[in-house]
Amino acid sequence: MSPHWCALCNMAGDSVNHLLLHCPYSLKLWETLLQEVNTVWVIPEGCFELFSIRIDALGRGKKAKVLWGSLMQAVVWNLWLERNRRIFEDYKGVGVAELWDRVKFWAALWASTSPAFKDVPYPSIMRNLLAVVS
Repeated sequence: MSPHWCALCNMAGDSVNHLLLHCPYSLKLWETLLQEVNTVWVIPEGCFELFSIRIDALGRGKKAKVLWGSLMQAVVWNLWLERNRRIFEDYKGVGVAELWDRVKFWAALWASTSPAFKDVPYPSIMRNLLAVVS
């Protein structure tokens, strides 16, 4: 693989914006997140915009903000881990569905450590993202 190719799609350049936002593999993961939370969103042009915009996809309450932040961070982190495994461990990779399960796992775990979720068990967060914020 060329060092300038994306490890996730084997096309285009390996820029941060491509990897995290515009790669077809990454786009499918973002689309999965948006479908899961029943929202429509235009993928931003770059990572700066990604972390600068305020999105009330899950609502405006404390739980919603914590969970949305955890989900966004988990998507970015898991895309980065997937890329690095494919490059440095000769790893063949997983499909978007399996990566989405990993995103939910980490987002639920991270959110469960917040005081906003002190009475919500982590498995409940992972099983039903929308129910725990309503």
